[in-house]
Amino acid sequence: MLKKSIILLTLFFLLQTISSCFDCPDIESYNVNYTGVKINAFNTAGFYDVAVMETDTIYKNAFGLTVGMIIEMEQTAQNFEKWNAFAFQSAAAVINDCPGPFYFYVDSIENLRIFASVSDTSEVYDYTQRFGTFDYAGNLISVEELLEIRAEWHDGFQFQFIDFNEIPDKLTFSVEVTMKSGNVYSAKTSTVHFY
Repeated sequence: MLKKSIILLTLFFLLQTISSCFDCPDIESYNVNYTGVKINAFNTAGFYDVAVMETDTIYKNAFGLTVGMIIEMEQTAQNFEKWNAFAFQSAAAVINDCPGPFYFYVDSIENLRIFASVSDTSEVYDYTQRFGTFDYAGNLISVEELLEIRAEWHDGFQFQFIDFNEIPDKLTFSVEVTMKSGNVYSAKTSTVHFY
């Protein structure tokens, strides 16, 4: 009986020593504030997407836009979750199940619209319905459907032309992002030349 007790105590302290090497880091919380938007045109004709330069001419069916939100993150808290339940205070770290940081979006996106202006006539059209993206299952979805799926975080998107019929040969694209607070951020590309 004494031998079993010594073995159990030795295992207990050995487990404590091993698990103390894998402490989870402190949990951090951040407020995420959107401060602007950026937009880039890209060409999907090759094996990987390539940024479109002012002098490039691309096919209409191989065109897309990358829309990225400019963000500022402010750390609001650093939570210390330390608990001691015998030798298992670091069990979450041992099984690699440490919680990550928490992000709180102060002002979320209400609407995102994509416009195209014809370079020759300066006419502006709403092209939001002509763009789409793919969801997590690989299904093609609209811009509106994407905003519903990703209700909280919207740091960047990649949209592709899904309706490129009757498109002029030279267009300038712009994006307008409306926040729930009423703030509006916009950006535009240089002129894009199509075949």
